[in-house]
Amino acid sequence: MFTKRRPSKAKGTTQVPSTAPIGAGVNCDDITILSVIEDLLPSGSHFEPFEKTGDAVIDHLQELFYPPRWPADVFAVAATLMERSGCYTEASLVDGHYLRHDVYLTEVRDAADEWRSTGQCPKVVKVWWYDLLVLHGSVSLAAIRASIPYSPVILTLMRLLSVADEASAGVGWISRSEDKATEITERAALSLLDRVGNVNGAALLPYVPYSICEKVPPTKLTVLPKSLTPSVGCTVRAMSHHLALLPPTTVVQSEWVLPDNGPSGNTMRLLVIPFPFRVDDESFIAAGPTRQMDNGARMQPYFTVKPTWLKKPRTVTATMLRDELIAPLVEQTIAKFGSGSIDGVLFPECALTEELANQLLDVLARRPIPGLKFLITGTMAAGEPGHERYDGQPGRNRAKTMVFARGNVKLGERVLYDKAHSKHHRWALDKEQIKRYGLTGIPSPAPLKVWEHIAVDGRQLPFLALRDDLCMTVLICEDLARADPAMPVIRSVGPNLVVALLMDGPQLAVRWPGRYATVLAEDPGSSVLSITSAGMVDRSNLGERNPARAVGLWRHDQGSNTELYLPADHHGLVLTVIAEKDEQYSLDHRTDLKTTRRWKLETVTPLAAGADWL
Repeated sequence: MFTKRRPSKAKGTTQVPSTAPIGAGVNCDDITILSVIEDLLPSGSHFEPFEKTGDAVIDHLQELFYPPRWPADVFAVAATLMERSGCYTEASLVDGHYLRHDVYLTEVRDAADEWRSTGQCPKVVKVWWYDLLVLHGSVSLAAIRASIPYSPVILTLMRLLSVADEASAGVGWISRSEDKATEITERAALSLLDRVGNVNGAALLPYVPYSICEKVPPTKLTVLPKSLTPSVGCTVRAMSHHLALLPPTTVVQSEWVLPDNGPSGNTMRLLVIPFPFRVDDESFIAAGPTRQMDNGARMQPYFTVKPTWLKKPRTVTATMLRDELIAPLVEQTIAKFGSGSIDGVLFPECALTEELANQLLDVLARRPIPGLKFLITGTMAAGEPGHERYDGQPGRNRAKTMVFARGNVKLGERVLYDKAHSKHHRWALDKEQIKRYGLTGIPSPAPLKVWEHIAVDGRQLPFLALRDDLCMTVLICEDLARADPAMPVIRSVGPNLVVALLMDGPQLAVRWPGRYATVLAEDPGSSVLSITSAGMVDRSNLGERNPARAVGLWRHDQGSNTELYLPADHHGLVLTVIAEKDEQYSLDHRTDLKTTRRWKLETVTPLAAGADWL
């Protein structure tokens, strides 16, 4: 019963907290700790039975009285309160005193060890939750101030966030060592894997792959596993090693992809195929005129992309792509580096049509390429041209990820994952770009821009845990440069590899991909690979005296930009990258015990295919 519990000796109020919900018209001073908890946990915080008293206030509090049994929900509440109040800014040292901070770290570590080993919320965490709810529930967010010595509420929030984060170590990954597997990591893995066998459905987390919370619905916020902790800046993102606080699915539908395709070493090889190798002027066509409207407004014109490279000199089929381009390059990679040496194949933005990409998936499922674990390609569907009164149906620009099972498995089980997500921002061609690429079919109505005629909807962002040392996400061109909506999510999760599929000119360190790669290499510390098609590089180089055929650019933390050049008559680059251990520290000085992996580029190997249609 609620009335039988005794508070800890922390200072605070014992008054019944305000239950005013968060909504329009609520004064900032009325947004209390309890009202935030109520908003995040509309169905209560726990599954424990309780005896109703008949008092609506008491019964309501009893629905929230016990802490969530699952660490991600405790993290969601504590991280939200710290972020909204801003009190994380003084989280570096408890009361500015080393010994007191050491006591705090010991408390958190011991409670997290108990939570991991038993799968049950520790008693001390229940006390901290009680303090938050009952002693501090009526405290407004505006009244929470970073201070030395700490106010009891800040220390309580720090304890709850940190213990939930530490208890979640290893969540989102397949543990290759039995001694590192815990009740918590196993439950998360079973929930995230597509093929879980005969498992009690009640044991599975309800919102995966979009959130690993159990009680906080994804329309409020989402929590996903985490790869990198930023080493710079003072943000709530720097407070956690293992869990990331993310926007609700209504803003960005983030997704954690965990296909169990076997253990890995510390080396990964990526085959970059900068297809198409020729892009005609006719591939870019006007899709809508400039239109005058009232009050001097003008509807800016559109363009669409027509994949002529798939028709000339021959119609390209999925079988041709597999047998005459991908397989020969993979075979050469195996000949150089040994069996199983290739991990993934990468094609640039708009390389294939959606239909052709689906056909390629079918061919690769029926006739797998030995050792190939995943293939990522840009896909497109051309927009329908409009006229003065009608826009025309917009096209699509997506990144499609295919993940394959290892070994000899049944046909229906060879594809572990197959999804595509859309580009978040439209390409806007200005007059100088139209001139540089020689796009005679598109007018250049300066100062207006000509916009890519695609739909921008259903914003999604996958995080691909394709190996036990890899968290990768894929961006499409402009998405690398724009701040919203992807960048806050990427900085929170901290993927250790970001791949950007571009339809762009040479990937030079001085150009825009190099600038934005540098930003991500600093915060959160990701390695960044941008790739474009050789055909677009050649178009951009038409007016250059010393053309640079750089089809890719690599940047990693504490490294410089490396331009990736494709020699003439070559069709692929094999990137050998190495995962190196690194130790990270959170804002409150907790170590991740060197579980972090950072990818660094070792070698680049150009390869050539012999097909006459390339």
